Amino acid sequence: MPAPAPLCQNCQARLVNTQNAIHQQPQPPLDIQVLRSNHLLTDLEASQIPLFLETKVPELERLEKEIGELVKQRDALRQDIERRSSWLAPIRRLPVEILVHILSYVCLGEFSLDISSTDSGDLRYCPLECDEYDSARGRQVIYKNIVATTCSLSQVCHYWRRIINASPELWSSLRIDFTQMEEVHEDLVDLYLTRSAQHPLKIDIYDPVIHNWEGYEILKDAIVIFGQTGFDVFCTVIAELHRTKEFSYRFHTDAVLDFVKHRFRAREFPLLTSLNDETVEISQAYWFWDLVHDTPNLTSLTSERFIPVEWLPENLQTLKVKHQSGYADLLEMLPHLSKLRSLHLHDFSPDAIPDTPTPVLAKHMNLREFTVTTERPLSYLNLLFASLTLPNLTSLRIFTGQLVSEDRHSTKQNVQAASYRVDQLAALCTLIERSGCLLRDLTLHVEPFPSDAFIALLEFQPSLVELDLEIRIQPSGSQPLVLVDLVDKMITSQALLPSVQHLVIHEHSYHDYRDYDVNDMFSHLASVVGMLEARAMGNRISDASLSFGRWIPSNTPGIQSKRYDIPAGIADRIQGLCMRGLKYRVTLPKMLKGDKEVVQ
Repeated sequence: MPAPAPLCQNCQARLVNTQNAIHQQPQPPLDIQVLRSNHLLTDLEASQIPLFLETKVPELERLEKEIGELVKQRDALRQDIERRSSWLAPIRRLPVEILVHILSYVCLGEFSLDISSTDSGDLRYCPLECDEYDSARGRQVIYKNIVATTCSLSQVCHYWRRIINASPELWSSLRIDFTQMEEVHEDLVDLYLTRSAQHPLKIDIYDPVIHNWEGYEILKDAIVIFGQTGFDVFCTVIAELHRTKEFSYRFHTDAVLDFVKHRFRAREFPLLTSLNDETVEISQAYWFWDLVHDTPNLTSLTSERFIPVEWLPENLQTLKVKHQSGYADLLEMLPHLSKLRSLHLHDFSPDAIPDTPTPVLAKHMNLREFTVTTERPLSYLNLLFASLTLPNLTSLRIFTGQLVSEDRHSTKQNVQAASYRVDQLAALCTLIERSGCLLRDLTLHVEPFPSDAFIALLEFQPSLVELDLEIRIQPSGSQPLVLVDLVDKMITSQALLPSVQHLVIHEHSYHDYRDYDVNDMFSHLASVVGMLEARAMGNRISDASLSFGRWIPSNTPGIQSKRYDIPAGIADRIQGLCMRGLKYRVTLPKMLKGDKEVVQ
């Protein structure tokens, strides 16, 4: 039997256990449905709630306190485990030099500091006082994007921060858009330039806005262009050109460089090895180009426009020029660049096919790589090819016709108008024959050419390792079966392209969609697969890529987007080639706009 309740010493009444009394007294129902209803408590039930809360709330607080202590103990134990486990991390066993090399790969892959505008497209800007100011398109560049990779990595841990702050090369790569800069951007640029110490810099500066008013070359307008803060940062960056190794600037005109002539401390670019000039208008900063000409270590130069010979440094090894027009200027330039190893003529646009006699051959002994892109037909380059002798040429890349642009409608008209001439490869063949047998890389994206002449050309290239062809099939007329003939010849002849390891073939068809024969496409694909199977047996080829392009107007009625699938038999053969280690990629036609590329 339970022990009797004790008596009060004063009144001799029995003492009652309040906690037990609470449970003995009727309590309000806790069923959720009752709580959601309009149930009313009785007076007795209502009177018990304050007493219940009075005893249970302290109990809840006690439990919460105990839980809080347990959480603290858990967190302390977890932190201790993580800290002790970190001693076993492989990253701690890396020498500092290797860690810095890894961090350099991350920071300098693009730029360690990249300040850009939200909209970097074809922006138009005019100052408020200009009559041409457009309120709808005026100040579009409002927000700035900041990617400060080095700063982010320095916040990983104290150990990394100490190493990064002591490695100036990790702070030496900057890409800056000067429009509408603020103090935070100026502070970041100052931080990077300071922590880069005297390490050579890689700088890319640009202004994405096209400015539309006269008087742009006046100094006060330069401040309007960039804003006062942006102009100050611009001057700060230009003042560091004396220790810049790679410099790229993109402005509508390089007259902005003339603004800071009086602030430029150094009188030479002793470390500069690469210069990329993407301005469009004729240069106004003659002082800058005078320094470029005298730069002793400049070996790579890229320009969006023609550069006078007197501005080119003699030690130049790589030259890429856009909008080069006229053979005379080009042939005059080459003898002055005896150390040139790579020449790229982009958008080469001679006004017409020259009627002048073939000039005296210009022999360039050191040129190894030669690339020409033009929207004109291949025949427009005949005089250029006939004028050069390149005995040590190893890489030749030719891109002709409007297929190099994105205007698909103009492309079709251009292909239809192209003349299919047997002798259109003659000048190119002559250039290659005069260049010896050292050619290892050949890329031809040109209008249709005869297969027999092309195959005859390849038979004299025993050292060719990489071959990239674009075969354009005309809508009508005689069709050069270059792909079929080339593949058949490579199967039957061991002497044709014995060293080729990398083969890329693009076949573009400009047939009307009603005349397009899909079976021809898969027949050509099967022929290429058969050739690869024959070549792969002796490990005579390592990778190949075959793409089929089809031109269809986007407004063609009655045509739905369609996905082509490689037939099962051919797909199995391709899989077998891949299992042998051959890398093979097939791209089937793009149909209408919105249709995705099919890659098997």
